[in-house]
Amino acid sequence: MTRSEHPLSPYSPEDQRLVREFLAAHDVRCPVCAYMLAGTPEAVCPECAEPLRLELTSQSAATLGPWLFAVISFSLGLGFFGTTSAIQVAVFMAHQLNRQSTGVYVFFTSTLIGALMCGVLLRVTIRARPRWQAQPLARQRRWAWGVFASVCVAQIAFAAYWFFVR
Repeated sequence: MTRSEHPLSPYSPEDQRLVREFLAAHDVRCPVCAYMLAGTPEAVCPECAEPLRLELTSQSAATLGPWLFAVISFSLGLGFFGTTSAIQVAVFMAHQLNRQSTGVYVFFTSTLIGALMCGVLLRVTIRARPRWQAQPLARQRRWAWGVFASVCVAQIAFAAYWFFVR
């Protein structure tokens, strides 16, 4: 077995060479077992036998979670309110409800407004991704949970109206 061809590494000999050079110059730990890899002669962790590889990444990729959570929350709200509105339109068309049932119209209008708000806020959130990710991670998480909680509260309020007030 030559130094450049370790049997446990699925990466090319060139990738393995780059890892060895990096390990010779830097004090880093194994990302799997936290073993100190300084001076390790192979591109495989001697402690856990995990093949090692260098990757280029950015801080914004690591903090994508809160932004994605907010996008998914708005998408779920849009799906809920949009589907509810579409069902109500189908009921209106099928049954030709009379104008005296104002509660149904109020509910339809409120779900339509909820769908439009979630759609607009989803678009704003997607377009504001660079500004979002420039914020500290703790603030991103607070905003994401705030978005999620707001969408959930709105859905619960509309469902409660539908079941208890109607």
